Amino acid sequence: MSKWFCLKKKSKKRAKAKSDDTITTTSITPSRSNDTEKLNLTEEHCTDSMEPYIAAARDCILQVTNYIKHTNPSIELRVGFCGYRDHSDGHDRLQSLDFTDQYEQFTTYLQSVLPFGGDDIPEDVLGGLNEAIAKMNWKNGTRVLLHIGDSPPHGKNFTDLADSCPKGDPYGLTAKNVLKKMQSKNILYFFGKITDETDKMLEIFRGIIGEFPAYLESIYKAVPNYLKNFRLNIRQ
Repeated sequence: MSKWFCLKKKSKKRAKAKSDDTITTTSITPSRSNDTEKLNLTEEHCTDSMEPYIAAARDCILQVTNYIKHTNPSIELRVGFCGYRDHSDGHDRLQSLDFTDQYEQFTTYLQSVLPFGGDDIPEDVLGGLNEAIAKMNWKNGTRVLLHIGDSPPHGKNFTDLADSCPKGDPYGLTAKNVLKKMQSKNILYFFGKITDETDKMLEIFRGIIGEFPAYLESIYKAVPNYLKNFRLNIRQ
């Protein structure tokens, strides 16, 4: 998507993730098809609350994909991007690049993604997840959704903070129906935590789909752990 995005300043007091939080991991073995391993990878969140972190998040995503691409040459890597903002952002609420094996196209697109929008702390997390799960072209192979975000979804069950949609997603999406759809497609979920405001979301998500890898620390410190755990857990 071209650089028609704009930045607007927002002041929100956010609680950063504690640096001593633990990291949980799971094993990912890429699926084989005609002796070629296949890995589908997608990522998310780009409102202007992410402005302090967006460059580091982009760098993290690129380092992870670059690591997989160059150290696991037998893997047929397809990468895509699904970014979400908030309901107040209208047509700019969601943006995506469907899966591609053209790595340069992916990196160019990712560099064009700028943070803007969002009128409260909760964001359209469920809409973003649903877009990635239901509308992107997941092919056979190992499917990984790498979600980087600093805000909870809308709804009183996710946050006590000011919320423009306290009853939850205005389109009727729920964490249960979105995450169960993700499970039905055998998509593995990773989360990169930036603030403590996503703690309740993580608790609710785990109550629906069980344990999943969560990198509970500042995004600026996350890259080495992403690489470490992909090195350990994505194996031939």
